[in-house]
Amino acid sequence: MSPWPTLLVLAALYLLNQRIVAKAALIQAQGASQTTANVGTLSTTAQQQYAGAQAAYSAGNKALGDQLMASYNATLLAIQKVGAAPAATMNFSAWFQQNWGWLMLGLGALWTSIERFGTLDGRLRALMQLHVARLYDVAY
Repeated sequence: MSPWPTLLVLAALYLLNQRIVAKAALIQAQGASQTTANVGTLSTTAQQQYAGAQAAYSAGNKALGDQLMASYNATLLAIQKVGAAPAATMNFSAWFQQNWGWLMLGLGALWTSIERFGTLDGRLRALMQLHVARLYDVAY
């Protein structure tokens, strides 16, 4: 029996993992630049609120000054919270690295069932045919 199918599957999984790692790095870099832009916008807003509050106080309008100072303090809190990472993010690269063995075991079982026994479960065969049809852009 030739080892080529196994090597091809391993190569495909390696390339898939590398693509996911590169995509995750790109997404993280874009998120960092967006966070920087958000902090810059919020800083500008905070400066304008502070200047408006000072102008209101110097004009003798204490109520407007207090309102603008409260907005300024809320904006400062927002600036502090922008850097916090969302709780629902998932690092797919780490997930693949943790579950690499299970993925390989599943692919090996699938390959073995195809090569050795030549049969697949009807539902799995239908699913594979659907994916192949979608890949070649033909009717199922």
